Amino acid sequence: MPGENKTENKSAQNSIGKNSDRSVFTQILPIDGQNIPADTQKGTHRMTIRPLKTYRGDAEEAIQRQKESLASIALREQKKRAAEKESETPPTISPENQKRIMVIAAIVVGLIAAGGGIFTLVRYGNFSFTSTPPGETVVVKINSSTPFIIVPRYEREVDSTANNSKNTLADTVADEAGKTPESGSITNIALTQVRMQGLPDLVAGKSNLPAGVFLSTYFTNAPDVLVRALDDNFMLGIYYDTAQKGHAFLIFKTNSFEASFAGMLSWEKTLLQNLGFLIGSKEGTGRFKDVVMQNKDTRALLDRAQEPVFIYSFVDRNTLLVAPDKETFGNILDILNQPKRVTQ
Repeated sequence: MPGENKTENKSAQNSIGKNSDRSVFTQILPIDGQNIPADTQKGTHRMTIRPLKTYRGDAEEAIQRQKESLASIALREQKKRAAEKESETPPTISPENQKRIMVIAAIVVGLIAAGGGIFTLVRYGNFSFTSTPPGETVVVKINSSTPFIIVPRYEREVDSTANNSKNTLADTVADEAGKTPESGSITNIALTQVRMQGLPDLVAGKSNLPAGVFLSTYFTNAPDVLVRALDDNFMLGIYYDTAQKGHAFLIFKTNSFEASFAGMLSWEKTLLQNLGFLIGSKEGTGRFKDVVMQNKDTRALLDRAQEPVFIYSFVDRNTLLVAPDKETFGNILDILNQPKRVTQ
């Protein structure tokens, strides 16, 4: 029927229109030199295109596949560097350089030790630093730091390093005793020794000769017990009487009365030939005797007229006085008993 045909045609046209809206025309895309037809299967209307392969894409794919991160990569690189550093061998010093380092270190230590020793000697050593030419008698300048047992008026220096003979020293004492200074004055024979002879340019000074060294240098038969019992400070002096005649004497300081007294007793056999020879004592007879002089117990050697020609006495437990006669002994004892002046 005509009406039915129209209806069918219209339905067919609608169907065709709808299908035409969903139809996909076949396209040819050049990928890798091939022609890939569009997908025409039923129910599929999209075309799949494979992405281009690039370096960035490969890296992203690898990172995603291995689940690595930038932090894990940095940590692995740090471990690698640490392993390389541990495997490195430390630099070695050649034997020649080791010797040079040891020599330089030894020189530095030696210079430090020498500097410390020089500082100690200069700071704590007993230096006189006198500018008095040896052999000349000068007026003593009073200095509170000078360790005089009796402060002298004059002084003559004797270098014991160059003049270590007993006869030479005795001649020096006799020369000073023959001079005629004012009455009551005293001359000190300053025995000195050179310190640090190997470094004369660094230490320009001399020290006083200790008492023990004095006895062992000029009197080799001095008893050891006496040498050890004496303090360093001592005095070899000359006293000028009212007639301006000089008389030599010795004063020692001791740290042990018993040891010093025992040493002097054992030395009495040759004492006149030793100390008596130095201070100009006369020849005596017999043996030493106990004699009291000015309320002091003394040991004295007498001459034929029973006059003392050599006297020694411990005027106190720390002071030993040796004199050639009773006048000199009495004058020096009076000076020792005078009150000590306090220096402000």
